[in-house]
Amino acid sequence: MPANPVPSSELEDGQYYVAVVDVTKLSSDSYNFEAVGEAKLEIVMPQFTGITLSDTTVKYNGQSQIGNITGVDIEYKYYVGSIAEENLVTEVKNAGQYIVVASFTRMVGEFEQEISLTATLTIEKADLALELSTSKFDYQEKDFKTEIKNAIKANLKCATAQDLTEIYDSLEINFYEVLDNGYNKPVTAVKDTGKYAVEVIFTSANDGSVASNYNDFTYTHEFTIKPAHIIITLLGGDSLVAEYDAEGNLVLPETLSVVFKFDFAESYKEKYGLDADDI
Repeated sequence: MPANPVPSSELEDGQYYVAVVDVTKLSSDSYNFEAVGEAKLEIVMPQFTGITLSDTTVKYNGQSQIGNITGVDIEYKYYVGSIAEENLVTEVKNAGQYIVVASFTRMVGEFEQEISLTATLTIEKADLALELSTSKFDYQEKDFKTEIKNAIKANLKCATAQDLTEIYDSLEINFYEVLDNGYNKPVTAVKDTGKYAVEVIFTSANDGSVASNYNDFTYTHEFTIKPAHIIITLLGGDSLVAEYDAEGNLVLPETLSVVFKFDFAESYKEKYGLDADDI
């Protein structure tokens, strides 16, 4: 028996010493205790099985990632980082690494057994997505930047709609004129005819903000501002539309070419010395 045994009223897993004592009553308030024997008692609780808590990796979705084991009254504790008992948090939804401690009690016969399970929960940053479909605009004597920015906000995909405004406000949006030599020239206005590109840049953060829950993202979209259409009214009252091609050249309708040759070639041939094919 140990030199200084500590009495115990509750028995859990472990080793115990049982002392056999002979008690002799000497008087009404006096007793004589004599150890006449001792024994060693070892209590081994049955191995706990049936419920596990495993390391898990999930994507940020804007929702609470707190787990649940159905049918068991469990106390969950979550700690930011890699060490339990440090940085206790009550909300687990932002990207990062957490230590999950699940504690509960089970009965083994007449004894209560405290169970504590530990695992690592990793919430990965989500990805942004963007797809713009409009590639051509007709010249309208206006700056198209606002229209394009509105299209970016309308088509930007986040993990949750609640994040959209804050993510959009953190975007860097640049506009360029695409020159013939392939150089992208920064512009402050997008209104003249030509070829342009819009560049959307998102930079992830690590400061606990909404931006901390998303990966870096870059998107580029090219578009063209075409010259305005020309409507030509013929003598008979009918109208024809002459459009510009991708290079900005005016393409006359076939019917209009015939009209020019028929109505003007003969009358102007003698005066200006032109053939019909010259007109």
